Amino acid sequence: MSDQPESSSDFYDRVDEACSLLLARETDAALEIIDGLQAENPDSPETIYLMGLAAVTLDELGRGLVLIEAAHKADPDCLEYSEALASLHTRVGNLTEGLYYAKLSTALEPHPHARNLLPADFSNYFKSLENANLPRHHINGLIKMAHHLYEDAAREFDRHLQIVPGDVDTHREFAGACLKLGQFENAINHAATAANNAPEDCGNQLQAGRVCQAIGAFAPAAFHFKNVLDNMDAPLPLAAAAFSLADTLPDLSADTRQELRKAIAAHGIKAPGRPNEAMPSTERKAKIHIAYLSNALADVDMMAFLEPILRYHDRSRFEVHLYQQTQGESAFKQQMANRADASRYVWNLDDETGAIVIGGDEIDILVDLCSPETDNRAGLLAMHPSSIQVGIAGFGGAGLPWINHIIGDAAYKTALDDLLCAGQSLHSISPSIWSSSPSQMLPELTPPPATQSGEITFGAICDLSSLSERAVEVLTQLLKATPGSRVLFGATGHLDGYPRRRIGELFAATGVADRIDVFDENRQQDKFSVDHDFWRRIDLLVVPGAAHRPIRLLESLWMGVPVVALNEDAHIGCAAKSVLQAAERAEWVAETVEDLTATVQSISGDIDKLASLRSKLRDSLKSTALFNPRVKVRALETIYQELVEARDKAAE
Repeated sequence: MSDQPESSSDFYDRVDEACSLLLARETDAALEIIDGLQAENPDSPETIYLMGLAAVTLDELGRGLVLIEAAHKADPDCLEYSEALASLHTRVGNLTEGLYYAKLSTALEPHPHARNLLPADFSNYFKSLENANLPRHHINGLIKMAHHLYEDAAREFDRHLQIVPGDVDTHREFAGACLKLGQFENAINHAATAANNAPEDCGNQLQAGRVCQAIGAFAPAAFHFKNVLDNMDAPLPLAAAAFSLADTLPDLSADTRQELRKAIAAHGIKAPGRPNEAMPSTERKAKIHIAYLSNALADVDMMAFLEPILRYHDRSRFEVHLYQQTQGESAFKQQMANRADASRYVWNLDDETGAIVIGGDEIDILVDLCSPETDNRAGLLAMHPSSIQVGIAGFGGAGLPWINHIIGDAAYKTALDDLLCAGQSLHSISPSIWSSSPSQMLPELTPPPATQSGEITFGAICDLSSLSERAVEVLTQLLKATPGSRVLFGATGHLDGYPRRRIGELFAATGVADRIDVFDENRQQDKFSVDHDFWRRIDLLVVPGAAHRPIRLLESLWMGVPVVALNEDAHIGCAAKSVLQAAERAEWVAETVEDLTATVQSISGDIDKLASLRSKLRDSLKSTALFNPRVKVRALETIYQELVEARDKAAE
């Protein structure tokens, strides 16, 4: 029992006073007293207990438990500490721990000096048992995730794990929040904990695969995604997400891709049938009813891609619907909803009800723009609520059995031809699937940094999921062929220290590691969006492999920064070529590393010419299809019209 000589009567009087203030919910006043007690005797169990009690009054139950357990460890004979733990553990749902401390309390004695340590509602274990609840922080975290409040979600998950450290579901969701925040180290730890403790859970395997892919660990990512697809009991949305993510991994063999397609086809066969009330529309109407379905309406890149389509559709021929799988509030989401003729929430509908709604809207063409997250609507699409279901190159769909048409362009055609499954057809628009209205958020042009330094700075997207061994080799050869040059990774928003270390490891043995740097985008405001100052710090943007965020290439070009890309046979490497086709800069696409180096040197060899190009590039692009999305929308409408006419002809 605590009875330290330095703990005077005055000390315990102040302990009692702090307790009284905490019980009266006067936490600030209590904390002032506690600060004084800590200064005098920081290791006393009474002070630690008071900090725990203060945490409880602030609704930090997990921290409260940790602190009160520390007080109990320092003074294991104190009745009040044990009874407080019995009550707290029971209230948050840790019934076994609560019972342990309740039994322990029967053998302990009250504190000999402090008189007011235990709140009245902590002293009745059986009352606490009646009011036992599951910890709410996990649920709060899920709600915050749905509302795109990822920092708040991470805090809630952390609070939950302080209460229930081994909760596998929370570790999995915490990993997802950390990925959104660019906190890769935490994401790795939580995803590994979930996958190791419950490897049979498909959600844990999928999350582990996503984290591995995000950090460039491609072989482990493929392993986890395959585990999901091999489990025939996996929910269809998880299987679809695993397939779509695995399909974007570099260096997958043809045999592996074929195995993935067989697996997702087997999952598709098991999908529930369509309700009788959800028959797809087959009648020709005055206007074609087209609907876009997306779970990424709060994403700035989806906004850049989809909003112009919704805006420029020909309303004399098309009735445009938007199905919102995105929860929460978002200015982007609202703006796109305003552009549609009709907008519906579908995130709150089960698959059967969603299929009935789509049938009731008489949708002729349903375009799937869902990201490969767990909330994709594969189950709904597998019911075929529309007879024409479309995927867009760059957003997935090839190989998914419920998508019967893929729309791409010439850049994607060869790569996608080999990926189509039975019943799928590929359609190409010209010149490109990629276009957007110029962003009003991008600043004015500035001269290339080489005009001041005399040396070329190559930019590269700081995306480990696209930094394959070949990409590292390409950048290494480019630097060696361009004396004095360097590579600056960026254009991804604030990230933790993991990408910098990983990039350092990848280039450590190349001989050019001292010419590699990562742009620190840790801004005070809006730190998770792209810092546009990056474009001012680079002379050219080099794309040595996949571009998972093609809108970054549009931003680079609009800022006067030339984009030079290495073409790839795989579909994940086609985006840059597609963008440059639309920009009428096909000559900036190289087929070999040698061609890439020659193209870069032809652009950057004369710094005065580079500065002139930078000053004129934006104006020259204004007339191209890249920044005139009407061109793409009209091309899409032509294909949509042909698909409906083919459907009608087949029905005759």
